[in-house]
Amino acid sequence: MTFSRARLRHSLYMLLWVKKKTRKQIKELKDCPSRASIIAQRTLSNFENAKTHGQLVFSLFKTYLSFNDTMDEIMVRTRSSFRKPNSRRRCSQNAVNNRRIIGTVTYNLDKKSFTQRLRSNIVSTPDIWRNVSEITSGFQTQPRDGVKGCVELTLQYGISEDGTNDVVEVSITKFRCSLQTMRQHEKVGGQLYLKITAFEDEDLVQKMKSDKFDPTISLRLEASSSTLRATVNKYNMQHMKIMVRLMSRNLVGKKTLLGKIEIDHKSAFWKEVVSSPSTPITKMVNFE
Repeated sequence: MTFSRARLRHSLYMLLWVKKKTRKQIKELKDCPSRASIIAQRTLSNFENAKTHGQLVFSLFKTYLSFNDTMDEIMVRTRSSFRKPNSRRRCSQNAVNNRRIIGTVTYNLDKKSFTQRLRSNIVSTPDIWRNVSEITSGFQTQPRDGVKGCVELTLQYGISEDGTNDVVEVSITKFRCSLQTMRQHEKVGGQLYLKITAFEDEDLVQKMKSDKFDPTISLRLEASSSTLRATVNKYNMQHMKIMVRLMSRNLVGKKTLLGKIEIDHKSAFWKEVVSSPSTPITKMVNFE
């Protein structure tokens, strides 16, 4: 059985009217029993349909017919009960946007763990309890993660047969920063993204941008959206330079540089990659 919002509103207003009339005419009703019976019959006829709706209407009567409350308090209750759903939806969206990552736990989908058979073609694992690893933030992590944050960078160098089509592959899989750095990113405003560029003699060879993300202290990036492949000449390797920049772009399109990483032939990371071709090497590199 349905109970429309308009009928519910009408019933509540009738309850308020009865309460107001009762206070003003209580003396007259004591002196005139016949008049009291007429008012009672009219009141019961107005709420005859409401009684058929059972517990819902009874709970509303109990809530709104408290003679200890003032009229202002009852009107506030009535307005709050008919609040638009958009306000509730807006509050839930704000709660989602204000979430913070405070810990992580990893579960591996191993076939050997699914030992319990529930029904045909349905198996499950027993209860697996693991400790949540705390993501520590603050001044203690700044020397390790860097003041401006850091990324997990993977470099790989592939050699071609003639040496003119060598490939340098750069991948970023993780981003991490301290809590203080994240708050600085939030003050700048807008979303963040990583931009990877490859230069040869200061000439642009290849570039790419990762997907945008909100300021956070820890993020795992998809390799497909944060990988750069550049074709270079073997004899120009000493003139190559890889640059990774952490950028922010606000709603009006203003871009802000938040940190950068430069890797050239002088860096130890680059020398290690060139000396071990076709072998991916992964390191955590801090932004400057």
